Amino acid sequence: MKKILAYILTFILSAPLIACSPGATFDGSRTGNESQLIMQYKTLNTTTSQELELVEGDIVLFDIVSQAGSIDIFLQKSEEEPIYKEHDIPTSVFQVEINDSGIYIVSVTGKNAKGSINISKENKEELANTKNIDTITINDKVYYMISTESQLRTIESYGLDKNYMQQNDIELSDETWISIGTPDHPFTGSYNGNGFKITGLSDTPSVTPLFGNATHANLYNITFANPKIQNIDIEAKSFVCKYPEECQIYDIFFEYYN
Repeated sequence: MKKILAYILTFILSAPLIACSPGATFDGSRTGNESQLIMQYKTLNTTTSQELELVEGDIVLFDIVSQAGSIDIFLQKSEEEPIYKEHDIPTSVFQVEINDSGIYIVSVTGKNAKGSINISKENKEELANTKNIDTITINDKVYYMISTESQLRTIESYGLDKNYMQQNDIELSDETWISIGTPDHPFTGSYNGNGFKITGLSDTPSVTPLFGNATHANLYNITFANPKIQNIDIEAKSFVCKYPEECQIYDIFFEYYN
């Protein structure tokens, strides 16, 4: 019943805004589920809405890149007043804490907009834990030590220009993997898999590689483990990064298991 009401609310929120823009268009990509809404667009002249299943204590992270036009965002639960409502949002990163569990709707309205948005939910405790990351200095270079899935998923919060070294085998959960680095914010640092495995990345690397966009990055000594990998024609670099520009990618390994 809650989901039916949420869908009705999505229509109510979206229809009047779309109706105000007879020439509404969208040119870009969109990925959305109960945990996230990710969009990259050359043109956004309409409203799009996404249900998020949130519990008390969750943090909703917003990463907005505004290159042209304007973006308005509402976040609200059912028919209640929005807990977040802002117009003409500039390029920024911010968060909203959830105090009441339920189905929420995030609505994004663009007016001649160009850019990207990444809206995702995070557990407050897990997010705090990702900040407690160890570092090590080797030959005057500081490396951030990646030991957990949460840390791997939030590399952007530490910096896309940093050096990272994996410290444990990491098994990814069923949550959709979001490749590290975007066209506007490519990864420019280094990632050393350090001989440890990453298990559970999609067996379709062209869709969900470890990195999305990387420029002048060093990506090496990375091992992927996946039972389905054995049945495809493997191009090692395609598992590492979808759009590498002048990157050094080497020592990529695969482990098959039943």
